[in-house]
Amino acid sequence: MPRHNPPFQQAFTYFSQDARRYIRQNRPRWSTTNINITIDTIWHGNQALRTYYGAHAANNVTRRNLAGLPTPNPIPDRPFTRANLTAARTHGQLPAAAPPAATAPAAIAPAVVGAAGIAPAPAPAQQSGNNYPFDFWPSQWDPDPDTEGWPTLDEITSEREARKAFLALPLARWQESASPWTWRGARFLGSGSFGSAGLWVRVDDYGNIRDRLVVKDCQPARSEWRNPIYWRDKLPREISLHRRIDRRRALLDPAPGFENIVQHRGYRLMMSKRRYRLYLKYYAGGDLYRAMGQHVSFWTAVPGMERNHVLGITRRIPEHFIWHVFASLVRACRILRTGTLDTTPIPHWKPITHLDISPSNIFLLEHGRATHRPTIVLSDLGMSFSELEHDAAGPSDNPIEYTTDTYETRHPPEQQRVRGNPPVPLDEKTDIFRIGSTIWELVAHSWSDLGPMVENAALKDRLGNPIHAVNALQPVSGTDRGLLTESAVFPMPSRAYPAANAYSPELKRLVRRCLEWRAEERVGLAELEGAIQLFLEANPDVRTDVQMPLFTEKKERFELGAEFESGVGLRRRR
Repeated sequence: MPRHNPPFQQAFTYFSQDARRYIRQNRPRWSTTNINITIDTIWHGNQALRTYYGAHAANNVTRRNLAGLPTPNPIPDRPFTRANLTAARTHGQLPAAAPPAATAPAAIAPAVVGAAGIAPAPAPAQQSGNNYPFDFWPSQWDPDPDTEGWPTLDEITSEREARKAFLALPLARWQESASPWTWRGARFLGSGSFGSAGLWVRVDDYGNIRDRLVVKDCQPARSEWRNPIYWRDKLPREISLHRRIDRRRALLDPAPGFENIVQHRGYRLMMSKRRYRLYLKYYAGGDLYRAMGQHVSFWTAVPGMERNHVLGITRRIPEHFIWHVFASLVRACRILRTGTLDTTPIPHWKPITHLDISPSNIFLLEHGRATHRPTIVLSDLGMSFSELEHDAAGPSDNPIEYTTDTYETRHPPEQQRVRGNPPVPLDEKTDIFRIGSTIWELVAHSWSDLGPMVENAALKDRLGNPIHAVNALQPVSGTDRGLLTESAVFPMPSRAYPAANAYSPELKRLVRRCLEWRAEERVGLAELEGAIQLFLEANPDVRTDVQMPLFTEKKERFELGAEFESGVGLRRRR
C-alpha cells in the first residue's frame, strides 16, 4: 500500500502531499481530475520547485517531515488543463498563459546542503570560456537519484542477473502523475553501445497494466559526455532533437508524418552520474529486424539459394508491405528535414539528418485485427544531428564531426571518413542511401554487415563463368563504379538473392537510385515520394493489399488491461 506519511521515496510525493493539503482547504470546488492535472503540470513545469523538494527528500533529517509549499505559493487560482500539462511536459516549464499564482511573487527557497550532499545552484561563472561546469552543460543540475548498485552496461549485456537488476530499478523520472499506481520493469529489450532499454508498465491496485513505456538508459563515454558536439541547447543531443520534434508534434492536430517518428515521453538527466534516461512510447509490434528474421532465415538456410524461388511465395515479404515501409521512411525523413509534410517550409526549422536508418531501428505499431498493415515508426536518434551555427565563410561541423574514422561499407560512402574537397556534407541524400539499404534488405531477404551488394562484381572460374557465391559479391558503398545498372543490383534473374526475382522492376529501380555511390546522383526525397505515389496509383492491387504475413512480436501478457506477470522478459536481446 502507498505510504501516506513521510519519509517518502520520491521528492514528488512530498510536493503532492503539500499541494493536496493546501488545495483541500483553499480550492474546495476542484475535482480530483483538476487536482491531479494541476499537480502534474506544476511538477513538470517548475524546475526550481523540483530542486526544492529534491533537496528536502535527500536530507536524512528534513525528509522525516513534509517540506511545506515554497514561496511563492505555486498553486494557481484556477486549475490547469490537459493542454497545460502537455505543454509543461514538452517544454519543461509552466505554460506562458498560466493562471495567476495565489500569492505575490517572491524568491523560491534555495536548496539546502544536507546529509546527502545536495549542493545549491552554483553562482554564475565568469564568461571566459574556461568555465566548469562547461558552458554547453545546463547551468543548474537537478538532484540525481541514488544509483548506488545500478548495474553497468557491460554487466547488463552479459549477465542475466544484471538484466534482472536493471528491471528492478525505479523509473527514476520526475513523477508524471499523482496516481499511486506503480511502475514495474517488465521486459528487457536490448543493449548496445548506447546503453540499455527495457519495457516498464504501470500497474494498478488490482495488478492490471494501465500504461507502458520504454526506458532507454544511456551511459555515454566520458569523452562523449564532455564533448560539445554531443550536446544541443544544454542537453544531450539525442534529448534535444526529441524535444524539438515533439514540440512541433504538439502544435499540430492532426500531425501527419509524425506518426512515423518515435514519440518521447520525457527524460531524466543525471549530470553528476554522466547518465541520462529517455522515456519513449512503446511499440508492441517489435522491430522490423525481428519481423523479417524468419523470412531471411528461410532464404539463406538451403544450400544453393537459387533453388528457393520455386518454393512457396508465402515465404516472401509481400511487395505491398515493402512499398509501405518505403513510403513511411520517406515521410519520416521529410519531417526530420523540414518539420512538415507541407510544401511550405517551417520557419527556423533546422534540418535533422538521422544517419542510422536500419531495420533494427524501425518499429511496428499494430492496429488490431481490422488491418494487418502496421504503422512504420523510425526510432533511435542517437546518431542524428542538426548542424551547429557557423559563419558561412568558415568551417562547418558537417561532415567532419559526424563521419566514421574507418571505412565501413554498411554506411553511405560520404559517411565513411571525410571525402572530397570540399568534403561532401551529410544530408537528406545520406539518409536516402540508408532508406535504400533497408529496402534492399527487404527485397533481397538478406542481411549484410557490409551493406547492399553489387552482383556483377562476382568472381569468375577458370573457364570465365561467373561465380555467384555470396562471398564473391562486393559492397555497393565500397568503390565508385559509376551509375548502378540492373546487372549490378538485382539483375534478372538474381542467383545470389533469388527472392528479389519476384518483385517489380519499378521497386528495384528505385532502390538502385537510392544506392548510387555519389550523393548527387541519388534521388531526392521529393522525387522519391512522387515516384512511390505514382507506382501505387498505377497499381491499386498493391496499394490496397493489407495481408501481412510478417512474424511480428506478440506480447499479450503486456497488453493494456492484462494482468502483470513479473520475471517473464529477461532474455538477452540483440
